[in-house]
Amino acid sequence: MDANDELEQFTDTVGPVTSEMVACGIVVSCWREAIEPLHRLLTDPEMAYINISTTVAVAQFCTPTSVDWPGVRSVLLDSDRVILPGRTPREIAHDEWDELCEAVSERLDAEQPSAVAHAGWALIVCADWWGMPGYPNQVAGLLKTGRVTRSQRTAKELREALLSDPLSVPLEVWDQIVGGNGLGWLDRE
Repeated sequence: MDANDELEQFTDTVGPVTSEMVACGIVVSCWREAIEPLHRLLTDPEMAYINISTTVAVAQFCTPTSVDWPGVRSVLLDSDRVILPGRTPREIAHDEWDELCEAVSERLDAEQPSAVAHAGWALIVCADWWGMPGYPNQVAGLLKTGRVTRSQRTAKELREALLSDPLSVPLEVWDQIVGGNGLGWLDRE
């Protein structure tokens, strides 16, 4: 089955595939699992921001039917890419940068499934991440609670920023968005 047939079958069954969905699957498989040991150095909001910034960077190398793996590799192994405001992976990982690169490289060197398979994997493991179909509902539910009070934007402006330009939202606001009873916790109430 070629990529277009695979995409058509997936779309008929699950719905449309976007570049962001493909990127989410790649990021969760190749980046997030590799950086998880460094989570002890980061807060949950920082990890969410890092995952979003990485997904945004990877998405430019994805389409619903293909992945530019050299481009993805260049993003994920770029020690100078800003992944948190003013911070790079090398600055965050310090002495563990080489181990992080090795872990990411191993995941990238493994046989990679198709773009559609990455989108499908993302639907299974991170359906509510930024760029995924469940994310807008998570944002709407969170804003409806009124828990996000640190933003200088109206709820409508914040919703638009979270959906279309999430990296423009300051990290201190992400602390409320992802922190206790924020995104990801709404389903548990």
